[in-house]
Amino acid sequence: GPVAFLDSMLVTVWEPPHSPSPSGARFAVRKTGRLLAGWAEVQAVTRADGRIDLTWTEEIIPRPEVLGRLLVPLANPVTSRLFGRAVAGMAGAAEAAS
Repeated sequence: GPVAFLDSMLVTVWEPPHSPSPSGARFAVRKTGRLLAGWAEVQAVTRADGRIDLTWTEEIIPRPEVLGRLLVPLANPVTSRLFGRAVAGMAGAAEAAS
């Protein structure tokens, strides 16, 4: 979209496929940017039919955090919609590539 900003993050967990579980992968990040605080964790598990279940859990807190925590209930519907669109786009691109 027309609005963009740098959302920097620090990787705090990195478990690629086959390490430690042969069926999944996981990573977690802590948001370190000037506009957003919070964290995210993403896990991908391969099902028996070869499809992948993706679980993306995230807490986004606008900075400054004291004020941002008050805004979270208002921001959650917006961020849920944005991430839903982003994940749907990635899924569509992955299906088109396969």
